[in-house]
Formats: sequence, C-alpha cells, structure tokens
Amino acid sequence: MGEVVDAELPRDWFDGGRSHTSANPRSSVNGRVGEMIVDTDILIEMMRSQLDYRIERWMNEQPIQPSTTAVAVAEILAGVELIDEKIRRATVQRIFRRIREEDFAYRVIPFDEDAADVFGHLMMAYGQQGDLHVIDMQVAAIALHKRETLATRRCEVFERLGVDVCNPLGVRRAGTNGRRQEPDEKFVRLEG
Repeated sequence: MGEVVDAELPRDWFDGGRSHTSANPRSSVNGRVGEMIVDTDILIEMMRSQLDYRIERWMNEQPIQPSTTAVAVAEILAGVELIDEKIRRATVQRIFRRIREEDFAYRVIPFDEDAADVFGHLMMAYGQQGDLHVIDMQVAAIALHKRETLATRRCEVFERLGVDVCNPLGVRRAGTNGRRQEPDEKFVRLEG
C-alpha cells in the first residue's frame, strides 16, 4: 500500500520540497530514520499500573530517548477528561503528568506549520477513504516531516500512510503471516 503514496505524491511532498541527499528520502542506515516517536496507544500502555516488561525493555534499549507528539498528549488529556470518577481521573492525571515529566520532558513534538503542510497532502491522498482518523493523519504528518519512526501497536494504519513504524510489544498483525516479531525489530516499508 505504501506505493500509493509514492505514486500519487511527489517524492519530496513530506518536507515541503526541501532537497535530500539520497534518491529515497526515507532511506536510512540500518533501517533507522531518526529517533522514535511514541504514539498514544504506547503512552496508554505506559500508564498501566503493571507496565509490560516489553515496553520497559524497549524504552531502555533506545539509543536516543523517544519523543511523543503534542497530538498524542492532547488525545490522552481529552481521554482523561472523559473519566467520570473524580478520584480515578485525578490518579490518571497524576500518572500521565509523571510520564510526561520523567520520560518525555522537552521531547513533545508540536504539530507545526511544516507538519500541517504534510497533513494537507495526506488529507488530499487519503482523506476521502473514511476509515482514517484526522488525529492519526496528524501524527503521521509529524513523523513523516521529522523522518522518524513511530512506535505504535497499530502499525498497519501508519504504514498505509507511508510512516516507518515499530511495535514495542513485538506483536505484528498485518503482513507477517501470524509470525511474532522481536520488540526491537523495525518494520520498514519495502520499496518497489
């Protein structure tokens, strides 16, 4: 499905037309594009009272401390506000504040003008399909603009948008014929 992005959009669409040193702007050394961006679903996993050892191990194995997006932060904060019970809501707010301060201090990537440019291209290419959420396209736009890998459990959604992804939980649903992948393995879209 990634070929659709390359076929319908110019090769430099995701960075506002700035030049690249490589024929493939998403190429990288050893499949690594930059640092990791943690998506909302992984942030939610990090908030659980019993942190999955695979996520803890994955976070500790990253050579550069992962970042997250302002979009993911907003999505979590909106979800917290939906919790009816006051004490539970306050507890979840406190847990998320701690995660933001300890794990993502100064590493929240904004949805800025450059990301908005990429988002516009994504909306034109995929917006009519109806099964993609605006928030997911905003996160994809940030990852594409920054040329970073997105850590998410929903790899198939973001691969479809041309984003390099990995699943810290190591469970790969689409495109693996049911095989289990190692948590630190990178899933790179194959170029045709």
